[in-house]
Amino acid sequence: MMKFKGLFRSQILPKYKLVFNKTMFIRSTDKPNAESLTSLNKSQPYTKYFVLDFEATCDNGAHFLKPQEIIEFPCILVELNTVKGGFEVVSCFHSYVKPIIHTQLTEYCTELTGITQDMVNNSPPFDEVFSNFCNWHNDHINMEKEKSIIVTSGNWDIGNMFVEQCKLFPSTITIPEFMCTWINIKKLFALTMGQYPLGIKNMLKTTNSKQIGNIHCGIDDCVNIITIMNQLLQRGCVFQATNKITSYSIKMDNTQGRWPEHVGILALEIVVPSMYVRQTDLELHDGVSKGKYTIGLGQERMALCSDREDVVSLCLTAVSLLMKRTKTSYSNIGRLEVGTETPIDKSKSIKSMLMRLFDNCNNNVEGVDSTNACYGGTAALFNSIAWLESSAWDGRLAIVVAADVATYARGGARPTGGAGAVAMLLGPNAPLVLDRELRASHMDDTYDFYKGDMSTNYPIVEGKVSIRCYFEALYNCYYLYRKRFLKKFGGIDNGKFNNLSTKSVLQHFDAIVFHSPYGKLVRKAFTWLTLHDVQLDVKCYENEPNLLKHVNTDISVDKLSDLGVVKDTEQLFKKFTAPTQKLPKNIGNMYTASIFSGLISYLLSKPTREMAGKRIAMFSFGSGMCSSFYSITVHPGEKLDTLIGLLKHVPRMLENRHCTSTDEFENILTNRELAYNKAPFEPTSNVDNLFPDSWYLTHIDSTFKRYYAQKK
Repeated sequence: MMKFKGLFRSQILPKYKLVFNKTMFIRSTDKPNAESLTSLNKSQPYTKYFVLDFEATCDNGAHFLKPQEIIEFPCILVELNTVKGGFEVVSCFHSYVKPIIHTQLTEYCTELTGITQDMVNNSPPFDEVFSNFCNWHNDHINMEKEKSIIVTSGNWDIGNMFVEQCKLFPSTITIPEFMCTWINIKKLFALTMGQYPLGIKNMLKTTNSKQIGNIHCGIDDCVNIITIMNQLLQRGCVFQATNKITSYSIKMDNTQGRWPEHVGILALEIVVPSMYVRQTDLELHDGVSKGKYTIGLGQERMALCSDREDVVSLCLTAVSLLMKRTKTSYSNIGRLEVGTETPIDKSKSIKSMLMRLFDNCNNNVEGVDSTNACYGGTAALFNSIAWLESSAWDGRLAIVVAADVATYARGGARPTGGAGAVAMLLGPNAPLVLDRELRASHMDDTYDFYKGDMSTNYPIVEGKVSIRCYFEALYNCYYLYRKRFLKKFGGIDNGKFNNLSTKSVLQHFDAIVFHSPYGKLVRKAFTWLTLHDVQLDVKCYENEPNLLKHVNTDISVDKLSDLGVVKDTEQLFKKFTAPTQKLPKNIGNMYTASIFSGLISYLLSKPTREMAGKRIAMFSFGSGMCSSFYSITVHPGEKLDTLIGLLKHVPRMLENRHCTSTDEFENILTNRELAYNKAPFEPTSNVDNLFPDSWYLTHIDSTFKRYYAQKK
């Protein structure tokens, strides 16, 4: 038998007489008369009642802890005393429980329940506590002669919390039959009193009963439930079973061929360096014609890292801000994966460096780094979505970080640089849902852009080859996606995608987001995709004469250099893709993060209420080459409001950056070249110029270990 550990407070003693190892008699305010008591005794179907009330891990942030875990397991055994006319306590069981996933209690949880970190740290895990409980239960009931039942306030304790908790211990817990049936005292209260109660406090108030201890203290709640049982007994209540579960309901959903619902993106965070250079200034500096970079490349500003900022600091800042803004506990993260092509160590992953944010409160976090040019972020996203939909998923959330620093040697490619990071919080019931069964990829072995020279951080770029690879991948991915789409929705007559004969697959999208190395490539890519779609579904473009003229023409990459051809898709581009280009144009090429900056641009392009139900096409490309075409559906509701609300600071952040001169830009890149692969190294840039809460590099020691700190 577990001890109460002081949970019976001094105010209980005047009301209840407590004798450990014997009985505790709970008296009600009004005793029944002898006649009614005799009648009630004969009609009660059970002889013993196990009154139970769990407390569990919890938080009050934008994303609640999932799964919750039981941290207090109290149970009081009572039986009806036919002489004294009330329920009499036979024995008590009580134990705190050590959680295994959310190992650190939130401040909100402690404030709500009164349970401290020390209480759970010094307690056994749930499977051990439950084993002790079962032994205690069996010691106090004769299964052959006595009938017993569990009593709770609501269905959450057994029907939800207990079942979900057991799923975390599939090899050590089998649900016994006595835990499968229970009395929900709220239902009996409603039947007896004629109104359905809100909770324990409401039932006590309605019956003019005094509250003992604190609500949300498990053992106190058990005592108060017994008080309510006494009150219902006086009013002729028959304590019969109200709910039942079957033991097979403990099985995980995925073992029954189901997935978590609506898996996708719960929240996004974008981080950029605090400096940028104007493309108009670079045009003057480089002595090129006006508009060469702003019109020819379609870029406006380019983000630039100081020697204090690198891919690790960007990732640290993105993840820490994501967790802070969403008020998500680090203990609620089960997977963390980084997509990047800017490695700073040939062995140690950036993901491992991000584990310092967890501060040893949670080391059970899957995932490493994914690398293939600009595709790594998409690979990390797919991997994490697959984890959430797999038998390995333990109910926690995932984080994906896409981050890079894009720099080029002097020459025509240098203006296409940039830097930034996007962190994404993933989980079920998300507002941005990745469409299941709708994804297509195209992979090949090419050398269009690569970093084989390990002595420099600059890539080797075959520009024309890379553009051809981009368009080839785009066509092949879309063609395969289109086949999957038609296979999935082609037979629907009364659904959202009915009457496909009047709309091409491409026309079902509300936005099309492309990987964006620079704006002009995206503009041409939209034209390329649209003209091919016209040829695939010509009947769907009968009202587009500017496009129909291209039905029987050869659509080549060279054809996209014809400004007239590109102009033919201008109106469609403004509708479907121009809203995705705000951030890419003002940040530059973020490699793995570029496609997600386009997604954020679109989410900020119109009022939240207009986003509901939108379907967004996503084309991801990485040289070498890897590419995929997939889609996202926007689900309306409070979570969508929260997701977009957490991005409202982004335009202001971009405007608050410091515009540096072209001379300083060149000096910074020269110094980065000199510092590449250098150890020891001490950065000299002023930390005061960084955004608040930014992480930054403090130094690299002689053994190449890197050290970071956060600006407060």
